[in-house]
Amino acid sequence: MTLQAVCVHKRRFVDVLVGNSSKSHDSRCLRRSDLLKKLPGICQGDRYHLLGDAAYPLRPYLLTPYRDYGRLSKHQKEFNAKFSAMRVLIENAFSTLKKRFRQLIYLELHTVP
Repeated sequence: MTLQAVCVHKRRFVDVLVGNSSKSHDSRCLRRSDLLKKLPGICQGDRYHLLGDAAYPLRPYLLTPYRDYGRLSKHQKEFNAKFSAMRVLIENAFSTLKKRFRQLIYLELHTVP
């Protein structure tokens, strides 16, 4: 199963795409989703940007890290370090989501109001 999700800095998911195949490349999932059309609204013009890993294409509203082929400038290395630190937020959001769904295994459906 493939999951593409957009999370804001407060670990709140604002867009989710669930696919059938785990073999779908991230960029293909992006093309198949409505996210590209929603980006101007989600990003409120140029006020915000989404962060994607290196598997995503660079777009006006979607930033990706510089590819490191051993020739990054100091500025590019600093950008990648800050970029990586910001991406920890989405990793934490996914961790929280996984913990919540793990609890659903033990939920007795007949007790749900």
